[in-house]
Amino acid sequence: MPALDHVVEETLATGLRCVLVPTQMNNIVALSLFFPFGAAEETMETAGLTDISLRCMLRGTNKLTQAEFAEAVESLGSSLSFRAYRDFSALSMVCTADSLSDTLELFLQALEQPRFDPAEIEKERQTTLAAIREELDDKASFAMRLFQETLFSGSTYGIPVNGTLESVASLGISQIKDFYNSRFAWSKALLVAVGNFDTRGVLSCFERRNSLGAEMAAGSLPPPSYHKGAILEVTRNWEQAYLVMGFPACPVTHRDFFPLRVLAGVLGDGMSSRFFVQLRDQRGLAYATSCQLAAYKRGGYLAGTIGTKPQSLDDACELMLHILSEVCQNLVPDDELERTKNYIIGKYLISHQRNSAVAFYLGSYEIVGLGWRMDEEYVQRVRQVHAEDILEVARQYLHTPTIVEVRPQSPPNGG
Repeated sequence: MPALDHVVEETLATGLRCVLVPTQMNNIVALSLFFPFGAAEETMETAGLTDISLRCMLRGTNKLTQAEFAEAVESLGSSLSFRAYRDFSALSMVCTADSLSDTLELFLQALEQPRFDPAEIEKERQTTLAAIREELDDKASFAMRLFQETLFSGSTYGIPVNGTLESVASLGISQIKDFYNSRFAWSKALLVAVGNFDTRGVLSCFERRNSLGAEMAAGSLPPPSYHKGAILEVTRNWEQAYLVMGFPACPVTHRDFFPLRVLAGVLGDGMSSRFFVQLRDQRGLAYATSCQLAAYKRGGYLAGTIGTKPQSLDDACELMLHILSEVCQNLVPDDELERTKNYIIGKYLISHQRNSAVAFYLGSYEIVGLGWRMDEEYVQRVRQVHAEDILEVARQYLHTPTIVEVRPQSPPNGG
């Protein structure tokens, strides 16, 4: 993880904000442009528009066909990725230091001069539809999609980032072009770069850019509404069963975020967590179990998951409810709390091994309002969580669960 004591912050004449972290720890450069729009601004009818529009931008430019563009990127040993998230979008590139100039030229071509060839857009649509079908055939992905749609019923956070089969099939080329022409502006963007590069050289490259797209005022989205206490049972032609049990959580900028993060760790993050030990090791009620906290700009959720045999699902659900009730009644013991914190911090530090990961952390924190310095504050904020803080947020958030159960259409032979 590179030191953040030599960060260069600058705002260019175009309004582009820059956070640059030059380091010689390795010979890799990771650069990302963050924009403050994402899937949360879509409707069910336009679900997936942001993500597919971004990926279509990488299918050729006004100067290069898709094949020529892909060959140019690969010949440099570089990689480009344009993706949408809930609250923002990130356009990223990774390259070696000696190919930075050439890779950046291709990166900016894709951003400023996308070809939007109808044939390539159709290929991207088919790729997206195939990915959605694959998710719908995966137990964990399918159950989590249903859970998010149910918990955020009526709110945009329940819309899948990559869209639905129906919405993606109906998106037209005019919608993609209109999206591109209305959403991108330098004054709304954040540039983050981490790696072995010349700071002045990177800044001068972006100082020369012409106007980008049209200015669109950011919409003011309301806080999400939650469907608490909903219980949804569905059947699939699977041999195993899957359950998601969750609760509304706070925005990522809220003071409860870190206590909730540690609470999620106590419950189901790692092999010494309560879900893993009690559901899997002691009772054999789950072949897979976890607890995750998803915190966005305006809200979020904390959810436990169980993958198990159909005949074990009811017992597993009952035990999960008991574990959740227990953490609302008693303080987490000191040794368990310390072990959980160490695990969370270790995972966090290990996740920073790549320059691209560091750039993403810095940019995502900055774009959602936490500030990029949260990346260096994160470990200390986890350390500062006390058992009393966990008990308080557990009692505040862990009530009236929303439950999604996916069961086989008929019990498999032999149990």
